[in-house]
Amino acid sequence: MLFNLSQKKLVFASLFSAAILILLTWLVKTSPALQNFDNQALAFFAQARCPFSNAFFRAITFLGDEKTLITTTVLLSVVFYFYKKMAYYVLFIGMMIGSSAFVYLLKDFVMRPRPSLIAPVITETSASFPSGHAALSVVFYGLIAYLFARRSKNEQTQKNIAAVWILVFILIGSSRLHLGVHFVSDVIAGYATGFFWLSLGILLFEQLISEETPWWKKCWNKMKQR
Repeated sequence: MLFNLSQKKLVFASLFSAAILILLTWLVKTSPALQNFDNQALAFFAQARCPFSNAFFRAITFLGDEKTLITTTVLLSVVFYFYKKMAYYVLFIGMMIGSSAFVYLLKDFVMRPRPSLIAPVITETSASFPSGHAALSVVFYGLIAYLFARRSKNEQTQKNIAAVWILVFILIGSSRLHLGVHFVSDVIAGYATGFFWLSLGILLFEQLISEETPWWKKCWNKMKQR
């Protein structure tokens, strides 16, 4: 589970996520086969639409909306600041601002148009790749799950928290596909972006509050002694 990984494994998780994101970015820019797959997947999800599912996923997608998450982040940060939880304050503000800015920059770089072969349920005007909803839901709800799991000493409770987190971001990503505003590769890239920032955030947070020497500094000191 991501919340219990060692610092070295967190570094690996962030690098692995970055590698997936780089690969998908390259494929989106160069591969007609990926676009064909995305179009077929888009048609598949569109077949499941009905008034109930449309209303359900409209509500779900609201949970991953940038305005919703940024507003909630600000409110949480005020609470953290009031209770002098400065490490939590820095963690949430830093990761949400960083991941949001990164998503915007990548959207502007790739400039992938939104799906248009099948009429979407809702209208979006920004670029399609990567999915900001997918990325920010992984980061925001992942940070909340991490802080709750960190306070719990019960392994089963930690697993339950992780399961709820996974369910939430999968539903949010699925809502973007069902509503027809993203391709599958957009959502996967959003997840990769989110995992990169979440892994990085947890790694930096653990080093910030830890009294032990960071593993990378230990390795550096050993290299200097040789």
